[in-house]
Amino acid sequence: PASSINPDLGRSPIEKQYGEMTGRPKWAIGWAEDDGTAGAACCTCLDLQLWVARMFRDSSDAFRHGCEGMMAIHWRTAAIAPNITAMVQAGWNYDGSKSEKDQAPSSPGSRNSTNGKANAVPSAPPALDAFWTDWGLGMFGGDAGAEAGRIMKEFDGKHPAINSLYDLKTTDGQITEFFAPLRKMESLRSRIQGAGNLERYDYWLNQIRATRARVQTWILAGRLAARIVAAKGIKETEAKRRFVRDQVLPLRLAVARSHEETIAAFVNCAKSPGELGVISHIEYGVRDRLVSAQDAAIKEMLGKPLPSEATVSTAYRGIPRIFVSAKCTQMNAGEPQEIRAFVLSGPKCIGVTLHCRSLGEGAFTKVVSTHRARQAYRVALPAQSQGAVEYYLEAELDDGQKVLWPATAPSLNQTVVVW
Repeated sequence: PASSINPDLGRSPIEKQYGEMTGRPKWAIGWAEDDGTAGAACCTCLDLQLWVARMFRDSSDAFRHGCEGMMAIHWRTAAIAPNITAMVQAGWNYDGSKSEKDQAPSSPGSRNSTNGKANAVPSAPPALDAFWTDWGLGMFGGDAGAEAGRIMKEFDGKHPAINSLYDLKTTDGQITEFFAPLRKMESLRSRIQGAGNLERYDYWLNQIRATRARVQTWILAGRLAARIVAAKGIKETEAKRRFVRDQVLPLRLAVARSHEETIAAFVNCAKSPGELGVISHIEYGVRDRLVSAQDAAIKEMLGKPLPSEATVSTAYRGIPRIFVSAKCTQMNAGEPQEIRAFVLSGPKCIGVTLHCRSLGEGAFTKVVSTHRARQAYRVALPAQSQGAVEYYLEAELDDGQKVLWPATAPSLNQTVVVW
């Protein structure tokens, strides 16, 4: 098969030259997530990227140019789930009742039924309101979930606009206006019913919060750098110290708090090793350039060390929860399966217990985990010969709290199929 990625990321359309190629299969590659956009601060793969409309457009164009299929290039998984859902729908949603010239594949239309004709052509993509309503309903449940989906639609295709916010001319009011849909989602949260629905809802709330906080941190750091330049221009020592104390130091503390907000949002929605990589990238690749880059100059002009509040706190202040790294849905017959659990909590964790049984059968067997370091634990799911196993984890904190994973346990647990 002949295949290619667009030369200018998702900003380029699917190449029309596919239509000029004969004698071999052709697969287009759509950009489900951009790798770089003009004006972005550091890595664009840290920010919210919803590209539902683009995936429908590219899928339709790929078909019109004679491609047999379409793939997608991306770096993250859960964070771009709507984009992949759109590509899946575009790939399966066919209607052979019209000729290709009668279709309007690049403009939103109604969803059509599927048939099995070999010469079927893709129907017009579903109206975006319908897509996002359906996606929100499936993810979060009920009328509130459907409404949440429509709110998230307001961020679809807005990644370049997010990048444009990384400009020192951006005002606090502009940031507030851009992230107005987030406030709508926060006010809607109380209407989301069910532990599983709420966990998924909080994931997206925190994804959007993380992007907002990252923009805010970058802007504050830029303002701090500008204040440092202004301070250095003051000749009189006491006047300079007063300026640093009154104008520079409060901004430096604000940068630290904003960075903490960014990390907290990413921690609260982390659910995979890849998302831990996002946190590591920010902490080890970005923090020094934003938060502490001006510390030496501030200390020199202030004539004393920075206050303790300038230190970025690493304390976890969120709701206690268990993070399971790389959860598996299959296990080899006759072999145990290691489960890696990390407990995020303010109170100290005193132990994690695995509860497991054959799917839907009998009482749960308890297996005590092994403590590895800090609040990291390992436990093995016992070897099975066949069938399926369900299990959940229970962490006990020193203040008496019990924390369960998954969020729906023990009524709906993690399932593993034995092969």
